[in-house]
Amino acid sequence: MNIKTCPFCGKKAVTRVKRTLKRTMNGKAVIIPDVELLECSRCKERLFDSAAMDAIEAQVYGPPRKAATGR
Repeated sequence: MNIKTCPFCGKKAVTRVKRTLKRTMNGKAVIIPDVELLECSRCKERLFDSAAMDAIEAQVYGPPRKAATGR
C-alpha cells in the first residue's frame, strides 16, 4: 500500500511507521509489538495493509494453519 494522502483528513502526511499496538480482546490485554503500518502525522489515523493485518492476526490467533487438501 503506497498512500501519501490521508483519506480521513486529506493532508499529505501519511508515512510508514512501526508501532506497538495495545488492544483488549475478550477481556484480555493483547500487546502486538513492531507492527509496520501507515499513520497520518496530522490526525494520527492508522491504515493497515494486508502484511500488518497478518502480523496482528498471528499475534492474536497464532500462526495460520495450512489448508486441508481433502486427500
